[in-house]
Amino acid sequence: GPLNLDLQNFDSLNKSPFTLKLDSGVGRQGKLQASGEVNLAPVSARLKVSTQDIDLRVAQAYISPFIRLELRSGMLGSDMNVDLKNTAPLAFSVTGKAQVNQLHTLDTIKGRDFVKWQQLNVDGLDYRHGDALSIAKVTLQQPYARFMINEDRTTSVDDLLIP
Repeated sequence: GPLNLDLQNFDSLNKSPFTLKLDSGVGRQGKLQASGEVNLAPVSARLKVSTQDIDLRVAQAYISPFIRLELRSGMLGSDMNVDLKNTAPLAFSVTGKAQVNQLHTLDTIKGRDFVKWQQLNVDGLDYRHGDALSIAKVTLQQPYARFMINEDRTTSVDDLLIP
């Protein structure tokens, strides 16, 4: 929390779209705001979604089964337009921009920094699910990556992957 939700023109028989406004906290300091029109039958939505200071460490549980990497820090901010056209089959698009600040990952095998940066900006993002991804501009400030090629031509990334 906090969680503030405002629905207008909601029809329990799902005969017409309704307006949604969501303003919520995420974690200790993150914020999520979404607003737009939603239809339940069939499911579709056109939403403007923005996030601020979402702590990316919540993604650790999804990373751990696949790679020996610790997310030490990282904060997500975004301004996106989401157009959900259908759920079966899933059809949606996302356009906008995103920013990840203070990302720091650690190689848990050797206990060393793996990838980190001060700021990453992704501008002109245009994703069409199952079809295309285009990005107009990526800006990276103070990047660092530890990438090693071993004598047997494997890499430091191969070492971290969990079979």
